[in-house]
Amino acid sequence: MVVGSLDTDQHQTSLEEGDKVAKMIEGEGKFETCVLEVGRGPWKLHWDDKTGTYDKEKLMSIVGKKRLKPEVVLLLARGKLAESGELQAFFDKAGIPFTFSGVEETKTCFNKSECNQLLKEEGLPVVKSVLIEANKLATEEFFDRVQKQCGFPCVVKPNRGSGCMGITKVHSRKEVKEAVDLAFKHDSSVVIEPAVEDGIEVSCTVHDMTTDELLEAFPVTEITPEGGEVFHTSEMSKANIVTPSKNLNEEVVQQVVKVAKIAYRTLNLCGLATFDIIVQDDLPVLLEVNSVPMIGPDSIANFETIRTKKKAGGGRGV
Repeated sequence: MVVGSLDTDQHQTSLEEGDKVAKMIEGEGKFETCVLEVGRGPWKLHWDDKTGTYDKEKLMSIVGKKRLKPEVVLLLARGKLAESGELQAFFDKAGIPFTFSGVEETKTCFNKSECNQLLKEEGLPVVKSVLIEANKLATEEFFDRVQKQCGFPCVVKPNRGSGCMGITKVHSRKEVKEAVDLAFKHDSSVVIEPAVEDGIEVSCTVHDMTTDELLEAFPVTEITPEGGEVFHTSEMSKANIVTPSKNLNEEVVQQVVKVAKIAYRTLNLCGLATFDIIVQDDLPVLLEVNSVPMIGPDSIANFETIRTKKKAGGGRGV
């Protein structure tokens, strides 16, 4: 499995999660596992408490006098490194199967503006947004447009960004320029969206790992961030996570699942994909799509959820 991140803190967390997942897989007794650490420096392969440098040309490593060559890759890396499509492109070129969606599909989901435009063209409800592609375009006229189309509070974030990096919740016009400057430090384009404060924020994970061609969904998870912030601008560890949702009736839950499944098909995804949705007046609106969701033991889409999804429900179809 592949772990790591370009962010120092996330890198260590990814290593720890990868070790946990490796032990879980080994515990099933069907597969041998090794952990491939990727990041800013040379790639390293960890196996049986030993470490060796991973040769990207030969696609192998010598660890403890043993030649190791991963045959299948489980992507557990975090942040931009995992979501941009860079790792997927490397393993695709090397002919090594990897989890989740393909290179182009991953790149599309990572580009928030492009992804939402495709979903909008399909007739799906998506959060409205304003895109700015150069900091020099952040003029007073642009701020007028933001105020008119998004209002305040609004959320300013990198168009191609991960987690809560570079994201700011803005409460007034005078704060927009500083938030835009911060977002541009993380990407070459920036997205600004309304901050919906009176809705219920949920996450829905969809997958195609079925015995037929229909999709399945895990139970819809309700997320309430600490301090009343929108969950995609705050640390997940500080949020109150409830699965299944307790504040949505069954009809609304089914609508959330339906929207997520149609989005999954529209984007041509495979494996697991997570959809961040806000429900306002019983109507679901798509916020973001993550084609490389975290699946460690502490994540929303965790192994325990996978084992119990049929007992908890989630629906079929599409």
